[in-house]
Amino acid sequence: TNDANYLTTETDPTVSARAKEATKPVYDYSEIENTPTIPTNELIQTMRDSVQINTQAIIDTDAHIRSALLDTASNIRSALAGIVAAVHVEEKSQIIIASNQQTTLLSLDNEPNASYRVKLYINGVLVGDDRSGFSGGTNPSLDPVLDVKKNNGTQKYDIIYNPDQNEGYELKAGDKVMLYWFE
Repeated sequence: TNDANYLTTETDPTVSARAKEATKPVYDYSEIENTPTIPTNELIQTMRDSVQINTQAIIDTDAHIRSALLDTASNIRSALAGIVAAVHVEEKSQIIIASNQQTTLLSLDNEPNASYRVKLYINGVLVGDDRSGFSGGTNPSLDPVLDVKKNNGTQKYDIIYNPDQNEGYELKAGDKVMLYWFE
């Protein structure tokens, strides 16, 4: 101790002798325990390269995922468009003034939708409500009042009236025939 009663020499046993020297020591990084390795320029460059490679892989993966999502979205849109087109039906109707014993009532560009029955009214009376249908259509066990047949010569669909299935009633000149169907 000195005159002011201050310690002038280190007496703490936990302080190394080297630290107690008058000229304080300079430690080399390798002498310090439990320290991470200081990255060299080569290691830093390797790490940068790795980050660039990984970044590019992420960008490529992102682009692939986006492309796959766009393809999937496009496929879903196409499928939905097909479903909507398949479900979309349009109601059609036609009024005809019949001639004597007329059987071919109408020629259509498109076949009527097989999910629906063609409805026939003669002079305002619904004919064969449960029997109106297609030849070989949705219920082929019933004898239809109406047949829908493709005319190979015109590539149209003819709606044919079958009087035998309507108690033998043959159309007469001036009969008002109304047809309703869906395409």
